[in-house]
Amino acid sequence: MTEYHKKRPMRIDEITSGSSLTGLEPSAVATVIAVIPIADGAVRVIYQTPDVFLFEDIPALDRRPDNVYLEEVDRCDLSIGLFGDSYGSEGLEGISPTEEEFDRATKAAKPRIIFVKSENASGRHPKMEALIRKAGDQLIRHRFATIPELTAGVYASLVEYLG
Repeated sequence: MTEYHKKRPMRIDEITSGSSLTGLEPSAVATVIAVIPIADGAVRVIYQTPDVFLFEDIPALDRRPDNVYLEEVDRCDLSIGLFGDSYGSEGLEGISPTEEEFDRATKAAKPRIIFVKSENASGRHPKMEALIRKAGDQLIRHRFATIPELTAGVYASLVEYLG
């Protein structure tokens, strides 16, 4: 981690593909700052939740959606991609927002962490399969089947990233 990262809060851009990732809470991406023993073996955990961008949380705006989410990729320190079964709606060039965000993060040389939902891979959209292969050619991705598995994977990846 650079001195730059230590002096300002980390922004994380969360890339999701469709509604196949229901149940994910942004609080699953938290940084443990300290574990303090208190009494009788109990501990107090102090943690900070980073600034996570979720497109679904922004209000209605007079702006193009692709401009909003691509600007967030430009602003983020780290891009976390969650790839499910659905590819998402395709824009004029036949590319989903998920793939556009992945490509933008790649072009900007942002650190990318990719998680692939492993449940029901047979029902996965062919373009999502291609995106998963594309990501796999560029980085190590991690599979998950449950939210606790995803939470543990995100935590381990952030610990590695923050080093």
